[in-house]
Amino acid sequence: MFAEQRSLITGTHRSGTTWLGRVVANAPGVSVLHEPFNRDWGMAGVPSWYPYWTADGEGPVIDRLIRDLLSGRAKYLRNQPSDNFIKARLRRAIGSRNEFQYHYARLVQRRKLVLKDPLALLLTPHLVAEYDFKAVILIRHPGAFLVSLRRMSWQSSVDWLSDKEEFIRMHAPYLAEIEAGSSFAYRAGLFWKALYSFAMRVAKDYPAAVHLIRHEDLSLSPHIHLPSVLNHLGIDDISHSLKYAKRSTTGNTVLPPAGQLHEFERDAKSLVTAWQREITEDECDDLRRATMPIVDHLYPDAPWP
Repeated sequence: MFAEQRSLITGTHRSGTTWLGRVVANAPGVSVLHEPFNRDWGMAGVPSWYPYWTADGEGPVIDRLIRDLLSGRAKYLRNQPSDNFIKARLRRAIGSRNEFQYHYARLVQRRKLVLKDPLALLLTPHLVAEYDFKAVILIRHPGAFLVSLRRMSWQSSVDWLSDKEEFIRMHAPYLAEIEAGSSFAYRAGLFWKALYSFAMRVAKDYPAAVHLIRHEDLSLSPHIHLPSVLNHLGIDDISHSLKYAKRSTTGNTVLPPAGQLHEFERDAKSLVTAWQREITEDECDDLRRATMPIVDHLYPDAPWP
């Protein structure tokens, strides 16, 4: 298996993991793989969105994928759902960007391998316990999460846990009781609560291996909070990462246009509260009702509009 040290950057989707992955990728001796458990552009055969390990469920498939990934044998998807005819032909011929990134990491054999993958959040305890990973879990305020999903028209993604019967039974029974016609804000809030209550439990079970950090803290004070994150990942030379973080959090853009996936030079301080201008009073009420009491534990000092 390649890489002496293996780590995971995860959280919910739209929680800032891509930005943190780019920060880490600026450190010497680190290879960062982008979302290998993404069903649209990651490894072939990922069984579901947010796969969840159980011995008699997705576990055997997940273990095969992890072993293939770490041994250099992983097979990547070569088409994406959004591909037009020309892109589809090109990807079939030469592979995807993520596939190239993976094979490059395998060839250069850097000491540290980091998986940047929010969709692997539910795999965190298995990766820690069975494959010796360390993990950083990014937390983002549910209001910002909701606004980001709506900007991308990804409202349906809050239903990605609905078929995970064992996860729901063990960790989030309230997901089985969602009434028909519930608002998007309420469903998004329950989804957020299910994932972050799970993350808090994992951090409690594996305190030496799992580090929780709020997206807002990294955005407002990267020079204060990033060093502990990078050190947790085993990165000693952090100077290049800190320079990138400073450059990428002092841009002029706050919220990118609707549908734009990423913008890596943003006004991070304004971004932290920008969601408050994009949300209605009814949505706030539904979010608070759905995310209690977890939101007050993670954001005891955060104002609501």
